[in-house]
Amino acid sequence: MGRALPRIAVVVVAVTLAAALGWFGAVRLLGPRTPAPGAATGTEVTGTASSGTATPAVETTPPPEPTATVEPTRTPEAERFDASRAMTHVRAVTALGVRKGGSGAESRAAAYVVDQLRAMGYEPKVETFKLTNGARSRNVVVRIPGEVEDVFVIGAHIDSKPPSPGGNDNASGVGMLLELARVWSDGRGPRLTLELVFFGSEEIIDGVSSHHHFGSRYRVSRMPEAERGRTAGMISLDMVGYGRTINTRTMLRGPRSLSDMLIREGRRAGLTISFLKDGGRTGWSDHEPYENAGIPAAWLGRQQDPVYHSAKDTASHVQPDRLGQVGEFVQTFVEGLDGEAVAELRGD
Repeated sequence: MGRALPRIAVVVVAVTLAAALGWFGAVRLLGPRTPAPGAATGTEVTGTASSGTATPAVETTPPPEPTATVEPTRTPEAERFDASRAMTHVRAVTALGVRKGGSGAESRAAAYVVDQLRAMGYEPKVETFKLTNGARSRNVVVRIPGEVEDVFVIGAHIDSKPPSPGGNDNASGVGMLLELARVWSDGRGPRLTLELVFFGSEEIIDGVSSHHHFGSRYRVSRMPEAERGRTAGMISLDMVGYGRTINTRTMLRGPRSLSDMLIREGRRAGLTISFLKDGGRTGWSDHEPYENAGIPAAWLGRQQDPVYHSAKDTASHVQPDRLGQVGEFVQTFVEGLDGEAVAELRGD
């Protein structure tokens, strides 16, 4: 037994050496191993042999073919308000000249709005109505379905008061509303159902102070009671392109909840929005019939404009940065409206 041990040792050494050489050959045949994307780095042993048995190199399974890395699907970023696009509309509408209610220029401006909305994929509805002087004017309306039936209205009037081509009053509101329509045309709009209304004949058409707001009054007069009940609020975008101060205004005849919310959310956005009472006997913008109907409504605009209703109110008079500031805020505000906000607006 004592003299046989060296031979056994030699055999064991030979077997061990053969196994080691076989493993080394396998490594040389396979080449360096590249970790798969996402795998932990470091040395990784594959094809481990069972105890006491060497695995022949020729039987070693080659590594799988490399596969292409699959990039994760990226959700496109939501569209944001673009003041330069809004200004393009301001220039186009103002270029049509003085747009008195019921005039050919106002009709051409409404046609421009329809064409732009159709190019965005909408199917706008045109409402035609008669004015007190016998002429005809029109509203252009678009509905954007939301996750809930509650409706939020945003409006801007198309017409202008002679002799003004109406850059700030109110091609600025039309341009802003068209740009918001583009932003929300991808189907990822606010949770509430939106109604965008381009009103005809907001300005006084003759010497009678109450002969105005024809388009908005027409729209509200034809709202069924159930529709009024579902309407959570209304913003009139009027004169939003010139001046330092942003104001929200009501006649203090209806709920002031929307104005209060605009002021609060403006503060959160770093904007100072001040409340001013609309002192007109029948109001000075298209929020009037909505407010009279008990719907939370507000006129949002900039009031310090020394040339409104004059020939100097051109497209170049509109300040793109001021227009963009309000447009960005309105987008953020409306997209943030939810069931809790609706309850607050209604005083529930």
